[in-house]
Amino acid sequence: MDFTWKELQTVLIVVAVVVAVLWMQRTTRKAAQNAHLSSPPPPPDDEPRSRAPGKDGDHTGARKPSAPAEAPRLFETARATAEALPPGDGPREGGIRLDRGAEGDASPDAPRSLVAHFIARAEVNRPDGIATQRVAVVPPLATFTLVTGAGPMPGVAAAFAGDGVRDGIAAAHRSDGADLLPPSAETLVRVLQTANEKLHAFIATRPELEGSIASAVAVAFTADTAIIAHVGAERVYRGRDGQAEPLTRDHSLVNDFIRMKNITDEAEQRDLRRNAPHRHVIVRALGPKESVDVEVTEHPLRAGDRFLLVTKSVGDTLEDASIPDDEMRKLLDAGAPLEPLCARLLAKAAHLDPLQNHAAIVIAIENGG
Repeated sequence: MDFTWKELQTVLIVVAVVVAVLWMQRTTRKAAQNAHLSSPPPPPDDEPRSRAPGKDGDHTGARKPSAPAEAPRLFETARATAEALPPGDGPREGGIRLDRGAEGDASPDAPRSLVAHFIARAEVNRPDGIATQRVAVVPPLATFTLVTGAGPMPGVAAAFAGDGVRDGIAAAHRSDGADLLPPSAETLVRVLQTANEKLHAFIATRPELEGSIASAVAVAFTADTAIIAHVGAERVYRGRDGQAEPLTRDHSLVNDFIRMKNITDEAEQRDLRRNAPHRHVIVRALGPKESVDVEVTEHPLRAGDRFLLVTKSVGDTLEDASIPDDEMRKLLDAGAPLEPLCARLLAKAAHLDPLQNHAAIVIAIENGG
């Protein structure tokens, strides 16, 4: 049956009213529990156990997964340098050399090696001080992750899923016997699916977590390719030739509608994503179901590229052209420093939505010789 947007809108409004009534009935029971959002409850025996809280109550630790027998030293190196950015900290930055693997793994015209310079920032603006993002960098594997929690206990969902994704990537590395190699597309998919299974099981044992979800994106860089795996509403953009091109699309109700109606006009798509009712409804995320489909894509690298891993709030500033085109072209220029771009994106997002948390990882791909 072919529905019009107005008919779908009416149905969604009815559903929203029903959900709101049910939600109000649970408000009293949730109030006491939500007062402790920033302190995740102890996990069951079969789940990773958090270490003592660090700065700002950040729980960054998890049970250390066992190393593959064939390469314990390499695994320990990856695990030890898998960095989680504590909420509220200043920028974390560095550089990673993207060396070639086997000669046949790279295209003939690819440079001998590239370097990924990066800067990562996570800001906590919520009045309750809850950190709802997990930003992580795994330098030896040239992999970056961004996870955002939502629902009744977003801080718990973000911490549990974010640490699970980070540690899963460190544990599921590949090796050629001498050097660590970035995870494959299959590995990223498996890591996100495993994180989903564990989060789903964790939520099922604790009624206070019911309705909590997480969105996640992981990007791994090989010598000539960016591999992106994502679920939910975290976004990846590629800055090239002064333009920020979206490489992911939210797993949202409005995007499902756009696909269902085969809407190809870009102006109409932008209008729906900006103004449609329930445009913030996410239809695929970590946690709600026992299994989840992970979307994965691969994109060739070029020296001068900028990759932006951002929360939905930061991505909206790019989609809505909140930053003038001429300014964005300068910020995305191949020779421009990363800090001004990262700071401008977060500042604009905070201006438009000052009571929410925002996070960004900005990566510059440069020639390494």
